[in-house]
Amino acid sequence: MNLNIWKWSLGLVLVIGLIIATNLIDKRNYDQLSGALETIYSDRVIAKNLIFDMSNLVHEKSIAIALNDSTFYLKRNIEINDRMNNLLDDYAHTSLTTNESAEFETLKRDISKLIQIENKVNEATTNRESIVVLRAKILADLEKLSTIQIEEGKNKCWLADRPQGLSIYSPKLRFICSSF
Repeated sequence: MNLNIWKWSLGLVLVIGLIIATNLIDKRNYDQLSGALETIYSDRVIAKNLIFDMSNLVHEKSIAIALNDSTFYLKRNIEINDRMNNLLDDYAHTSLTTNESAEFETLKRDISKLIQIENKVNEATTNRESIVVLRAKILADLEKLSTIQIEEGKNKCWLADRPQGLSIYSPKLRFICSSF
């Protein structure tokens, strides 16, 4: 009789231990999933939106140069440059990968060059073709950053799926334990 009590006690302790262990695993997986989703939003979706806004500003500048709108450079271009600098600052505060950081530095350098050239747009020595070429390069930089956002978003989604895949074993483990 005493042996049966020990067997039942040991079995009960094991079941309770397994339940606690699976709950801890589920909590860790949930925290990891939650963190991955938060990262996807804060570092990828917002960054993608910033890239989109910067692209729109560059396109607005392209339209002005195509229309040969000299009044654009007196007022609106200053507003766009201020907005572009704010967007660059916001982008710098997102979590950047090594590759993304290098591309971002290239983008900042190209935008700085563009602003310097545009400040001289009403001078006779300004080559409007160099403005067009530099804007095309900035759009290519933005496209590279956009591609990085998509790749990193996929990586984060894969990491977010991992805990979900692991947690499918938790109910099975509980079932197996309860059958003892």
